[in-house]
Amino acid sequence: MASSKLYAQVHITKRTRRNQVVRIVREHYLRDDIDNPLRTKTFHGETASNDQAERYVLLDSSCLPYQVDLLERGAAEGAVTGVILLSTVLERVRRLRGEAAKRRVLDLLSEGQGVGRFCVFPDDYHARTSVTAQAARRGETRDELERRGFARACKWLVEDGNGLSKEGESGMEVDPKGGKTSRVLVVSDDSDTRAYLEGAEELQGLVAKGLVSIQSTEEWITRSHPHLLDLVAVHSAGDKEGEAKTSGSSASFLPYRQHITVQEAERKIKLGLAFKGKLACTSRYSPWTALVSVRSTEKPELTEVKVVGREALNRAMEGDLVAVELIEKEKVQETAKAEEAGEDGKGVGEVGIASVAENEMDAEEVSDSVQYARVVCIIRRAWNDKGYCGSIQPKSLPKSEELLQSSGRALGVLFQPSDRRLPLIRVRTRQANVLKDQRIIVVIDSWEKESAYPSGHYVRALGMIGDRETETKVILHQHDVADPEEGFSPAVHACVPELPWSVPSTIEDSWRRDIRSMCVFSVDPPGCRDIDDALSARFVSPSEVEDSGDVTCVSLAADKKLVELGVHIADVTHFLKPNTPMDLEASRRCTSVYLVDRRIDMLPKPLTEDICSLRCNVDRFAFSVLWRVNVDTAQVVGEPEFFKSVIHSKAALTYQEAQERIDRGGTDVITTSLLLLRKVTRKLRQKRVDLGALTLASPEVKFEIDRDTHDPLDVGMYVTRETNKIVEEMMLLANETVATCIFEKGFSRSALLRRHPVPTRTMFEPLLKACKSAGIAMDVTTSRHLADSLDAAGVSKDTKDGYLNTLIRFMATRCMTQAEYFSSGEVAQSQFSHYGLAMPIYTHFTSPIRRYADVVVHRMLSACIGLEAPSVELCESALVTEQCGILNVRHKNAQLAGRASAELYTLVFFRDRPSEESARVVKVRDVGVVVFVPKYGIEGTVKLEGWTKDEGGKPLTTSPDGSRSLRLFDKVRVKIQVEQEGQSRQEHLVLSLVA
Repeated sequence: MASSKLYAQVHITKRTRRNQVVRIVREHYLRDDIDNPLRTKTFHGETASNDQAERYVLLDSSCLPYQVDLLERGAAEGAVTGVILLSTVLERVRRLRGEAAKRRVLDLLSEGQGVGRFCVFPDDYHARTSVTAQAARRGETRDELERRGFARACKWLVEDGNGLSKEGESGMEVDPKGGKTSRVLVVSDDSDTRAYLEGAEELQGLVAKGLVSIQSTEEWITRSHPHLLDLVAVHSAGDKEGEAKTSGSSASFLPYRQHITVQEAERKIKLGLAFKGKLACTSRYSPWTALVSVRSTEKPELTEVKVVGREALNRAMEGDLVAVELIEKEKVQETAKAEEAGEDGKGVGEVGIASVAENEMDAEEVSDSVQYARVVCIIRRAWNDKGYCGSIQPKSLPKSEELLQSSGRALGVLFQPSDRRLPLIRVRTRQANVLKDQRIIVVIDSWEKESAYPSGHYVRALGMIGDRETETKVILHQHDVADPEEGFSPAVHACVPELPWSVPSTIEDSWRRDIRSMCVFSVDPPGCRDIDDALSARFVSPSEVEDSGDVTCVSLAADKKLVELGVHIADVTHFLKPNTPMDLEASRRCTSVYLVDRRIDMLPKPLTEDICSLRCNVDRFAFSVLWRVNVDTAQVVGEPEFFKSVIHSKAALTYQEAQERIDRGGTDVITTSLLLLRKVTRKLRQKRVDLGALTLASPEVKFEIDRDTHDPLDVGMYVTRETNKIVEEMMLLANETVATCIFEKGFSRSALLRRHPVPTRTMFEPLLKACKSAGIAMDVTTSRHLADSLDAAGVSKDTKDGYLNTLIRFMATRCMTQAEYFSSGEVAQSQFSHYGLAMPIYTHFTSPIRRYADVVVHRMLSACIGLEAPSVELCESALVTEQCGILNVRHKNAQLAGRASAELYTLVFFRDRPSEESARVVKVRDVGVVVFVPKYGIEGTVKLEGWTKDEGGKPLTTSPDGSRSLRLFDKVRVKIQVEQEGQSRQEHLVLSLVA
């Protein structure tokens, strides 16, 4: 029987969904042998100047997770040490701010600089400090009880750490740490908590003796580590006394509306008076117009609402989960005009906030039927804990050079994020003169209703503005891509076999088939070193099938019409075992990221480029799929074969080299295999087209890079050859076949699949509007009708306008929904289909070196064919769904990072090369026209001041003197040059019309 002092009961009263009150009793066991961190020899505080005392820091929940950036930097520099985190404080952080906030705090204790500098004391499980063991006083709230428990834990830590008597009245005893006094600095950013602790009876005697002191984070850092002051997170937007006031704080600014509580918002949502959804900006260049995707049982036709203007957004930002109320369109227009002009002719616009009118440039494609709304509550913030990249806005810097160079004085400046969908951020810094020409990272701390901008704090600098390496770091940080400089941890590298590695001479696994004699080869882009896939194709001889009993196979083989097609994929899961450090890191990264000048791998380089890569002339492990196919009809005969294998690739070809072999012809085994693949894949492709598969297009560019300087030497549109289509068709066949297998033969409730939802009619409106104005018939009823319309676009009896057809396909691509990973147990089977590929079921199997989704699918397929037992992670639909959510985010981020890298290198290429090129008008706007330059894959706005837009039957814009008009899809000539934006300090392409 447990002692009453070491045992407590927790009584919890909660209300169920049926509004019933339930009382729950939980057992809570305590201990009296938990070590005091002040007595632990491996954990030390800061040493005082007289070397006779060590000072420890005890943080409360008001500091966390806001001050994590400060703690990380302080620990890395060796400045901050001896920080104690109470388990009750961590639990309060989790309860109030979520599991992610708690994890970020606990990351301080992980391997690296935090070891020995931070520790967690489980105060709720120690008999002398437990909050649970305390009886709440009459009328005492939970917050008050936890505050009293914090004081009690602090008292015991100090008294026990210094060897004081139980009453705390005797002198010092000999301390285990060489007689040094252990002092504790309690840090709290809540003024009420500090006032309570200063007057708490538990701490009064210790405060009087100087063993306990109480300060805010700013006071602590100012006195002990002033060089870290810029990293102190602020919780108020107000200016501190004596600081330089932020330039641009206009007296005309009107405070935002007070948000209603989350409880009130939920009540209104249930009554149909408000709607909940995620906010997404409609423009890449401004935060002041957004769409909110909503769901409503009261109004099922309402799927999204538009929020326009600073007042309507009410401090909501990109990605926030918000509650909105509908408002009249006329009210929106009045507010927008007032905001743009400023109530006294100035307004917030004079400090660099883009106007609503500017934002509308990219918002024109929003359907006119969308209703307007305003934000009344921000249910959950989407602020990035890792911060945002950008630079200090020059206009916000003080004009006085003396004030700017004063390093000891905090200056209020405005930070311009590189992502223009974010508002300016107010920052206090003592390094303004040093940081003004650098890209820096800033974390948002708060946004008070009295402030035009959110407040934040500086974290670190990335490098000089305009430097290619610096701007690449911005791209990686902005899209949450792993920093290649950090690499993989030692624990991950320990999972990788030592090099040199080769396939053992004796294959231990009896189920692994040896097909090294088969002619297998790969076809990839030039320079590819992480080769995921290889192909094979051959005719099947009659002797191979005469004993099969399959009459169809025997007949086709006798007529030399039966071929065996093979797709062989790197067997990554042979080396990547579940729940190992390498697997956990891969599941976090989810995908390799391809930039113009580098590749950020999902797996360590020895695996991606050597051990798993299907290089030519070496043996490698693979996961193979074989089909027997009628060469005349491309009809699969019988069931496909799935097995793990050992292959020996005979060649690693580029797309161009493979195409040259096909064009040249020949009798060697690789060329005949390629010709056979071409014949079959043409038929496979035609079958998909007949079912409605779409041939879309995107402006993908290719760079020629100088090997020494890494500067771009040339840029142009990526050329697609028939060999690209051959490989693509074989990968699609493999992915569809594997998807069918894992869904039907083992994981009907948790198969990891990929779908492409059907776009709504509203999504096609920009395409339909453009085609109608150009006299182009466009039917989007089904994917087959759309495919036929795209094929006919730009084609007449006499001519075929290839550029026009490509532009129409670009526009159709932008109307598509985003393809996504999902668990089969979470979606109806009727919704499994892939709209663009015209496939009823689909997944990713063919790139496990660079995609974690394929790794999961490999494990599922292995279980289906009996090679391994399925794990819980594969069988539970909820766990697969959780992983799919991460995969979808990471996949999208990787795509955006790749595009941003291409944009960066395009800017570098044109920086000293102004050019004139032919272009086509793809959109007519009030302020000009949007053109596409086919040679470079560039799209941009040509501003035309004074020109008049006429909607009419066909959108056109006319010059002031009426001598020239431009219509949709007209051919023009433009000049391309690079300019730097004044306030964001970002370079961008400027396109101007050549007369």
